Amino acid sequence: MGDAVIGGESASLWEFEIERKGEPRLRKLYLGRSHTWDSFVLSFTTPAADFKQWQPVFDRMRQDFAFGSE
Repeated sequence: MGDAVIGGESASLWEFEIERKGEPRLRKLYLGRSHTWDSFVLSFTTPAADFKQWQPVFDRMRQDFAFGSE
């Protein structure tokens, strides 16, 4: 668990890997933030072996995220 930023506001980051028998190991990132009266979670999942390849895409999505108009 750590800190991150989404929509220009601080957020919580959960980053972990899971593996189920007979399936590839997955890397998951969840970014959570309450904004006004709403809660937002951005979820990213990729096979753990491919994470570095996909990280720039996840970073761009996180940077470009904007909360909806009030």
